[in-house]
Amino acid sequence: MQMRLNWFSTFTRKTFPSFSYFVFSIFLLGNSDSLNALNGETTKGKHIELGDVEWYRNFDQAKKISSQSGKPLFVLFQEVPGCLGCQQYGKEVLSHSLIVEAIEELFIPVAVFNNREGEDRKVLDQYKEPSWNFQVVRYLDKDGKDIIPREDQIWTVAETAKRMVSVLKAYHRPVPKYLSTLAIHEVDDNLKTAAFAMYCFWEGEAKLGSLQGVVSTESGWMEGREVVKLRYDPEQINWDTLVASAEQFKCANKIYSPDANTKKEAEKISHHPTALYSDKKYRPAKEPDQKFMIKRTALKQLDLSETQAVKVNAALKYNDLNTALEYLSPRQIEQLKAFEKK
Repeated sequence: MQMRLNWFSTFTRKTFPSFSYFVFSIFLLGNSDSLNALNGETTKGKHIELGDVEWYRNFDQAKKISSQSGKPLFVLFQEVPGCLGCQQYGKEVLSHSLIVEAIEELFIPVAVFNNREGEDRKVLDQYKEPSWNFQVVRYLDKDGKDIIPREDQIWTVAETAKRMVSVLKAYHRPVPKYLSTLAIHEVDDNLKTAAFAMYCFWEGEAKLGSLQGVVSTESGWMEGREVVKLRYDPEQINWDTLVASAEQFKCANKIYSPDANTKKEAEKISHHPTALYSDKKYRPAKEPDQKFMIKRTALKQLDLSETQAVKVNAALKYNDLNTALEYLSPRQIEQLKAFEKK
C-alpha cells in the first residue's frame, strides 16, 4: 500500500503540479474510513456496479475536498449490489479507461448506495433520489448544488462524457480533448455517412480525418476502388466544405454521398463521378490498413477512442506530434513513455 501511495504521489506531482496540493489535503482531512482512494470501503474492483473508479464514500468530506480543489462533484447514486443494468453501467461506462481517468482527475467522485441506510440514506433523502433505482449521476458544486439539471437514463460512454463536458464548461473548468472526443456519439442520428475514393486510403484516411467535424474514418473498398468511409457532423462541417476539401486533398476520385440532395450538391462542386453511399457495396480493409500512420508508432499500443484515433492519425501524417499529444490523456501519455522505454 505504501509503495502504491509513493508512486501515486510522484505521478501526480509530475503530471499535475497543482494536484499535489489536493493529495496533501486528503491527508489533512483525515478520516480514512471515508476516503477509500487511500484506505476506504469501496476500493477499485470491489463492486462491479462501481466500475474501476476510486470513490469517496463520505459526502461531507468530499464537499470539503471539492471546495479546496475547485473540482465539481461527480455523485453516483447506485444500487449496490445491483441489477443487471447497474452492473452493465459499471462494466461498460465506469470501467472505460478514459471515463475513469476523467472522473478521478477532473471531478471529486462520490458513491452513494441507494439501497442502504445510515449516511447513504441521508444523502439520498437530501436529493430526493429514489431507493433501489437505476444509477443516476448528479453533478454538484462545492455547496452541493446541481451544476446542470438532473437527468436519468444516461447509460452510455458518449452520453456520460457529454454530460461531463457540459459540467466542466458550466463550472469554468478546462475540457481536455480526450474527453470532448469521447463525447461524440457515433450512432448519433445527426451524423452523416459518406465515402471518398482515392489513390491510397492510408493517405486519404489521415487527410480527411484532419478536418474538423469528421469524427470517424475507415479504410475500405467500393467497386474495386480504395475508399475512406467517414462519419461527419454537418453542424461542424457542411457537405460543400467536405467535398471541396476532399478535392483539394486529391481524395475525391469518386464521391459516395449520404443522400440524393448531397449527391446533387457534389455534382455542382466536383467534376468527378458521384453515387449514393451504400453499405452493401462497401467492405472494410484489413486491420493493418486502418489508421496506418498510428500503426508505425508506439501509439498503436494505446487504447484510443475512435475519434481520438482519427485525430491522432491525422496529426502524425503531418509529423505534428504536439497536436497528436493534445488528444491524449495524461495517463495515456505516461503509458506512451513507458512503451518507449521498453
